Amino acid sequence: MKKVLISSLVLSIFLLLGCNNSTNVKNDSAAKLLSEEEIGYRTSNLYEENVSLGSMASYASEIAGSATNIERSFENAPPLIPHSVEGQFPITIKQNTCLECHAPAVADSLQSTAMPESHFSDYRPKHSFMNGLFIRTTGDNEVVSKSLGDKMYLGRYNCSQCHVPQTDVAIEIQNNFKALFRDLQDSKSSNLNKNINEGI
Repeated sequence: MKKVLISSLVLSIFLLLGCNNSTNVKNDSAAKLLSEEEIGYRTSNLYEENVSLGSMASYASEIAGSATNIERSFENAPPLIPHSVEGQFPITIKQNTCLECHAPAVADSLQSTAMPESHFSDYRPKHSFMNGLFIRTTGDNEVVSKSLGDKMYLGRYNCSQCHVPQTDVAIEIQNNFKALFRDLQDSKSSNLNKNINEGI
């Protein structure tokens, strides 16, 4: 009975506050309704397609090898592509121009960022096939990392699913995030294979 009384009292207070708020809005002459054009950053009619999109993004035009690397956004973040990617798409399993410069065997001599060990590792959990069913042989909190040597894991052939070119464009909402790296080297390279089990 006591719980019902307290619940009723709390509900009554919320109802009174709600009514009071709506009355204030109706009586406040300074209250202004925003039009659909004022709600978002597009500042145009949302029901029309024939609108100006504003300034288009400007992508890097430097050729590969002449661009300055962009610092990672956070530890193990996929690095942004600092150079022009014109003519490098589509990326397929059989045709991948990124490997010409970023494969570990040539990266040092070309002074490019080498693909990390994680791109040459298989993280799929181990399974066994028994009585027509796949049975997982790893624990719930176990990450499996199997090295493939110098063979790239085929799930990572499409570089642009993680790595994107950076643009020079006006930013509507400023980002004040500052990355903290445990080691200065972590801002320039990946340590994912070493730390893959953290937090599990």
